[in-house]
Amino acid sequence: METADWRRIDVDQYDHELQWEHVSLHTTTSYTTAEMEQLGAQLSQGFTAILPQVVAMTPWGQQGAVRDTYAKVAFALLTGVRIGEIKSTVAALSAENAQWVVSACYGLMAQEWALDKAGVLLVWIEESIARFGEGLVVRHLSGEAIV
Repeated sequence: METADWRRIDVDQYDHELQWEHVSLHTTTSYTTAEMEQLGAQLSQGFTAILPQVVAMTPWGQQGAVRDTYAKVAFALLTGVRIGEIKSTVAALSAENAQWVVSACYGLMAQEWALDKAGVLLVWIEESIARFGEGLVVRHLSGEAIV
């Protein structure tokens, strides 16, 4: 190998930060309170039927009544499952939905009105970590899609 050859190697291609495409978890959406209330009315369909819709309608970047209504829908969804069924429900989740569950639980535990059911939310977090690992919490705390 000649001396000049090593200078032509692009060492930046091996940097792990450049190998990942950054996906922000904080995009802006535009849902209305009526849409969130309609979503809440569909909770009777059951957890597994409504969860993909609830995850898809997360109101990123929105404030006020829309966000509060969504939080109450998420709270009703998570607390509507019996504690004994949480483990089997988590076992059926995808990694993306488990990430939503952990993020929703942490967000709901910050709400004063949700503290009476904080034990149920902690069971959701515990079972999700047991199934998918601590990366769920790390991703939530760091705000990164890939950790």
